[in-house]
Amino acid sequence: MADGENGGVNAGAVGDERMCAAVDERVRNAVHERLREDVDFLLDMWSVYMQLCKVVAESNTLNQLMQLLIGLDDPYDHIRSQILAIEPLPSVNKAFAMVERVEKQRKLNSMSTEPKEGVALIVRWLGPWGRDQKPKAVKRRDMVDKGSQFCTHCDKSRHTREM
Repeated sequence: MADGENGGVNAGAVGDERMCAAVDERVRNAVHERLREDVDFLLDMWSVYMQLCKVVAESNTLNQLMQLLIGLDDPYDHIRSQILAIEPLPSVNKAFAMVERVEKQRKLNSMSTEPKEGVALIVRWLGPWGRDQKPKAVKRRDMVDKGSQFCTHCDKSRHTREM
């Protein structure tokens, strides 16, 4: 057959195109399969990486909690035991808040058992008429010899009328 009889298309060329398409399809499938495997591998590695990050973060948190508990003084043994008994272990922030609460309670308890010296200081600060006054430092040179004072109002010694 001549070129004109087949409508100008060579039978060999059609076969070549089909063969090229089949080869192209096999190459694409192979590449796609390889890419699919690579993507699956990368996703698996990402999952492993994220799990590893989580384990490292938990380890760091546990390490910080242990450092906090180890650093507590002997009076805090009770709260240390309470924190270690909590299941699961609390965060560092929660444990610190628990220790801080115990410390504040201890301070309040110690204040209630101490002598009431603070009340005298408050009275001094309020002054004789209840006004907020800062106490003045008394200097030795400002002190007056009361033996030399005499009140002209009541005719008695050791004070003056202004006092």
